[in-house]
Amino acid sequence: MAGIDHYLPPAFGRLHPRWGSPVVALITQAVIAAIFIFLGQGGTSVKGAYDVLVSSTVVITLVPFLFLFAAALKLRGPWGISLAALIGLGTTLAAIIFAGFPADDDPNKPLAVGKVIGLTAAMILSGVAIYALGRRRALALSNGA
Repeated sequence: MAGIDHYLPPAFGRLHPRWGSPVVALITQAVIAAIFIFLGQGGTSVKGAYDVLVSSTVVITLVPFLFLFAAALKLRGPWGISLAALIGLGTTLAAIIFAGFPADDDPNKPLAVGKVIGLTAAMILSGVAIYALGRRRALALSNGA
C-alpha cells in the first residue's frame, strides 16, 4: 500500500502478473532483513545474534505504543483513561528498557546493548527517512496533478 500511496517508489506497489504478490517489496524486505541479520551476528554467537534481533524487534514493536499512551495523556480524558495511559506508558517504557539488557551468558554485554540500540535506531531512522521522502513525493504528485 505504501507504494500505491506514493510513500515508496511505484515499483513497490506493482503486483506480480501471475501470483499477485508485490515481488519488489518482498525482495527488498528480504535483503534488508538479511542485512540486519548479518549486522546482528557480528562479534557473537548465533544465539547472541538471535537475542539481539529479538530485543530489537521488541523495542521497535513497542515504540508505537509509547506514542499511543502519550496521545491518550495529551487528550486529557476522564481520570480513568489518564491513569490507564500512565500505567501503559510506564509498563511499555520498562519493557523497552528491559529488552535492552543482554542475556547472562552473553560474552560481550556492551556490544550486545550497542547492537540493540544501533539496530533499533537504524530501523526507526530509516522509517522516518522513508516517510519524509515519500511525503515529499506524494505532495509533489498532488501539486502536479
